[in-house]
Amino acid sequence: MRHTLIHHKDSEWIIGQELTSFSSQDLLIFFCGWASDYNTVKLLLENNCFSNYFGEKGGNSNFPDMLVCYDYAFGADCNGTDTTLLSMPLISDIYGKYRSISLIAWSLGVWAANNTIETRKLDSTGTLKECVAINGTLYPADNEYGIPVGIFKGTLEGLNERNLYKFRWRMCGGRQGYETFMSLPPERDLDSDIKELKFIFEASTAIDRTERTASETSLKWTKAVIGNADMIFPSKNQETAWKRWRKESGKSLIIKNIDSPHFGLELFR
Repeated sequence: MRHTLIHHKDSEWIIGQELTSFSSQDLLIFFCGWASDYNTVKLLLENNCFSNYFGEKGGNSNFPDMLVCYDYAFGADCNGTDTTLLSMPLISDIYGKYRSISLIAWSLGVWAANNTIETRKLDSTGTLKECVAINGTLYPADNEYGIPVGIFKGTLEGLNERNLYKFRWRMCGGRQGYETFMSLPPERDLDSDIKELKFIFEASTAIDRTERTASETSLKWTKAVIGNADMIFPSKNQETAWKRWRKESGKSLIIKNIDSPHFGLELFR
């Protein structure tokens, strides 16, 4: 898994691999979707998203620092035989410096966040203030709770530049959304995209979902945001998955439906 740190200084977003100084008392951890990276988050920031954390149109003077996680196949074999667990050691290194920590995960990043060793540790100690899933579930490839298996495998097996373009067009709900997303495109190559999708498919299907409950070894999710026009993660499957999780976990999960495709600025406001 790769990471990028973003903090606000002198009215600018500073992007880098390390935080030389901690400019905020709060931290927002963001898990990207497949084939995206820190540019996706930068795009959201430039369009005044995350208003609950940054204030309307940047009106909040106390901007949290951000830790952006992406490219989940990178270094994924570092955990030995348990490939279902990811690791981001930096979370353990820096979390004690913050007053509060929130987590947002989008798309396949929901599965990644739920299966990262350090986020589970944060959650078990009660350090996470809130945990928000956007257009994703704990089951990336699943006919009932995720992306239908045949569609997921077909995307993986036929992935090339042309099909990636078609995928992103559907992901964004058409031309306008696609042009917005690609105004600051991810700095990824096709090879890394293929490796990441293959890793997610294999790791997420390694344990049959029927062998464990939906809430077992799960983060304590506080909100699930579902795009009603999502053509990647069917909204019906998302609702089924999160209602099951809420029932089995006994937690007061908020499920919020929004008229949006899989990626839309409105999802993050």
